[in-house]
Amino acid sequence: MARGKNRPGRLDRLRRCHRNLISASRHYPRRFAIGIRVTIVAHNREQSGVVIEEDASVGTGAIILPNVTIGRGAAVTAGSVVTRSVPPKTMVQGNPARPIATVEIPLGLNVSVKEFAKGLRPIRGGRGRTQET
Repeated sequence: MARGKNRPGRLDRLRRCHRNLISASRHYPRRFAIGIRVTIVAHNREQSGVVIEEDASVGTGAIILPNVTIGRGAAVTAGSVVTRSVPPKTMVQGNPARPIATVEIPLGLNVSVKEFAKGLRPIRGGRGRTQET
């Protein structure tokens, strides 16, 4: 199928989608990572949208709902559903996403996965388990 003036190409559609994401978000940092197939729900006018701060990373297939802030240096694991804001330097996982670790070294272009993994500190009892008294 030939592309004409009335039929935009895939790249044009992607650019339009990217602009919509930026306009729906209140804050768009210079440094962050978003995996493929991530869904960011930020289009409801009565809600404040989604804020992704610098050095945050969102794993493949994650879903981020409205009124959520992903804090500076935070990490969202693949397939997580983020229903509440993620504090800075915290790793969350699951449906709904819950804190599982603190992040000492945010994942970035100059940080290897090995360095990132060494900087993770597990949060005790963070997976919804209750301590018995």
